[in-house]
Amino acid sequence: MTEDFFNNYFGPAAGPMRTFYEEMQAQLEWIEANNGEIDGQIYNEINKSWYWPKRQLDHWIELCDEAFEMIDYLKVVDPGLYDVYEKHINVERLFPLFARIELHKASYSEETVNKMKEEFKSLARKLQANYKSELGLLTAFYATW
Repeated sequence: MTEDFFNNYFGPAAGPMRTFYEEMQAQLEWIEANNGEIDGQIYNEINKSWYWPKRQLDHWIELCDEAFEMIDYLKVVDPGLYDVYEKHINVERLFPLFARIELHKASYSEETVNKMKEEFKSLARKLQANYKSELGLLTAFYATW
Protein backbone atom coordinates (compact mmCIF):
# COMPACT_ATOMS: atom_id res chain seq x y z
CA MET A 1 0.00 0.00 0.00
CA THR A 2 2.80 2.41 0.81
CA GLU A 3 4.42 1.85 -2.56
CA ASP A 4 1.10 2.38 -4.32
CA PHE A 5 0.56 5.59 -2.39
CA PHE A 6 3.96 7.01 -3.33
CA ASN A 7 3.61 5.95 -6.97
CA ASN A 8 0.21 7.59 -7.24
CA TYR A 9 0.84 10.67 -5.11
CA PHE A 10 4.27 11.58 -6.49
CA GLY A 11 4.31 9.75 -9.83
CA PRO A 12 7.79 9.65 -11.36
CA ALA A 13 9.16 11.37 -8.23
CA ALA A 14 8.09 8.53 -5.92
CA GLY A 15 11.68 7.34 -5.32
CA PRO A 16 13.21 10.44 -3.72
CA MET A 17 9.98 11.30 -1.91
CA ARG A 18 9.82 7.81 -0.42
CA THR A 19 13.40 8.25 0.74
CA PHE A 20 12.41 11.58 2.32
CA TYR A 21 9.50 9.90 4.11
CA GLU A 22 11.58 6.99 5.38
CA GLU A 23 14.34 9.29 6.61
CA MET A 24 11.81 11.57 8.33
CA GLN A 25 10.22 8.55 9.99
CA ALA A 26 13.64 7.34 11.16
CA GLN A 27 14.46 10.82 12.51
CA LEU A 28 11.21 10.96 14.47
CA GLU A 29 11.85 7.49 15.89
CA TRP A 30 15.36 8.58 16.89
CA ILE A 31 14.00 11.70 18.60
CA GLU A 32 11.51 9.62 20.55
CA ALA A 33 14.02 6.93 21.51
CA ASN A 34 16.84 9.26 22.54
CA ASN A 35 15.05 12.07 24.30
CA GLY A 36 13.18 11.22 27.46
CA GLU A 37 11.04 14.34 27.39
CA ILE A 38 9.41 13.30 24.11
CA ASP A 39 6.40 11.11 24.81
CA GLY A 40 3.97 11.90 22.01
CA GLN A 41 2.06 14.66 23.78
CA ILE A 42 1.01 17.68 21.74
CA TYR A 43 2.97 19.97 24.06
CA ASN A 44 6.33 18.27 23.51
CA GLU A 45 8.90 20.77 22.31
CA ILE A 46 10.65 19.34 19.28
CA ASN A 47 11.62 22.67 17.77
CA LYS A 48 15.29 22.22 18.65
CA SER A 49 18.26 22.32 16.32
CA TRP A 50 19.81 19.10 17.61
CA TYR A 51 16.64 17.19 16.67
CA TRP A 52 16.83 18.53 13.13
CA PRO A 53 20.45 18.72 11.96
CA LYS A 54 21.11 21.21 9.18
CA ARG A 55 22.74 18.48 7.11
CA GLN A 56 19.54 16.40 7.26
CA LEU A 57 17.29 19.34 6.38
CA ASP A 58 19.54 20.24 3.44
CA HIS A 59 19.40 16.64 2.28
CA TRP A 60 15.60 16.60 2.36
CA ILE A 61 15.51 19.79 0.30
CA GLU A 62 17.90 18.12 -2.16
CA LEU A 63 15.56 15.13 -2.37
CA CYS A 64 12.71 17.50 -3.23
CA ASP A 65 14.91 19.13 -5.88
CA GLU A 66 15.64 15.67 -7.30
CA ALA A 67 11.91 14.95 -7.33
CA PHE A 68 11.26 18.16 -9.29
CA GLU A 69 13.86 17.10 -11.86
CA MET A 70 12.08 13.76 -12.26
CA ILE A 71 8.75 15.38 -13.10
CA ASP A 72 10.13 18.26 -15.18
CA TYR A 73 9.26 16.57 -18.51
CA LEU A 74 5.59 16.66 -17.51
CA LYS A 75 5.54 20.44 -17.94
CA VAL A 76 5.33 19.75 -21.67
CA VAL A 77 3.74 16.30 -21.78
CA ASP A 78 0.99 16.81 -19.17
CA PRO A 79 1.05 20.23 -17.46
CA GLY A 80 -1.98 19.42 -15.30
CA LEU A 81 -0.33 16.31 -13.89
CA TYR A 82 2.88 18.27 -13.38
CA ASP A 83 0.96 20.79 -11.28
CA VAL A 84 -0.47 18.01 -9.09
CA TYR A 85 2.91 16.39 -8.43
CA GLU A 86 4.61 19.77 -7.97
CA LYS A 87 2.10 20.70 -5.27
CA HIS A 88 2.58 17.38 -3.46
CA ILE A 89 6.37 17.79 -3.46
CA ASN A 90 6.14 21.41 -2.33
CA VAL A 91 3.92 20.50 0.62
CA GLU A 92 6.70 18.20 1.86
CA ARG A 93 9.36 20.81 1.12
CA LEU A 94 7.78 23.34 3.50
CA PHE A 95 9.00 21.68 6.69
CA PRO A 96 12.73 21.47 5.92
CA LEU A 97 12.67 25.01 4.49
CA PHE A 98 11.04 26.37 7.64
CA ALA A 99 13.16 24.33 10.05
CA ARG A 100 16.37 25.37 8.31
CA ILE A 101 15.45 29.04 8.73
CA GLU A 102 14.22 28.76 12.30
CA LEU A 103 16.86 26.42 13.68
CA HIS A 104 20.00 27.09 11.65
CA LYS A 105 19.85 30.72 10.49
CA ALA A 106 23.17 31.41 12.24
CA SER A 107 24.81 29.14 9.64
CA TYR A 108 23.94 31.55 6.82
CA SER A 109 24.57 35.12 5.87
CA GLU A 110 21.77 37.61 6.50
CA GLU A 111 21.26 37.90 2.74
CA THR A 112 20.88 34.13 2.37
CA VAL A 113 18.46 33.93 5.31
CA ASN A 114 16.36 36.69 3.76
CA LYS A 115 16.25 34.81 0.45
CA MET A 116 15.25 31.61 2.26
CA LYS A 117 12.49 33.48 4.09
CA GLU A 118 11.15 34.90 0.83
CA GLU A 119 11.24 31.44 -0.73
CA PHE A 120 9.30 30.01 2.20
CA LYS A 121 6.74 32.84 2.20
CA SER A 122 6.22 32.53 -1.55
CA LEU A 123 5.75 28.79 -1.34
CA ALA A 124 3.42 29.03 1.68
CA ARG A 125 1.27 31.58 -0.19
CA LYS A 126 1.22 29.40 -3.30
CA LEU A 127 0.10 26.39 -1.24
CA GLN A 128 -2.32 28.50 0.79
CA ALA A 129 -0.58 27.42 3.98
CA ASN A 130 -1.79 30.14 6.30
CA TYR A 131 -1.10 28.81 9.79
CA LYS A 132 2.08 28.06 11.70
CA SER A 133 0.02 26.47 14.47
CA GLU A 134 -3.62 25.94 15.29
CA LEU A 135 -4.18 29.59 16.18
CA GLY A 136 -1.02 31.17 14.77
CA LEU A 137 -1.30 32.84 11.40
CA LEU A 138 1.89 32.78 9.36
CA THR A 139 1.40 36.43 8.43
CA ALA A 140 1.61 37.36 12.12
CA PHE A 141 4.61 35.09 12.55
CA TYR A 142 6.43 36.75 9.64
CA ALA A 143 6.49 39.99 11.63
CA THR A 144 8.91 38.29 14.06
CA TRP A 145 11.27 37.47 11.23
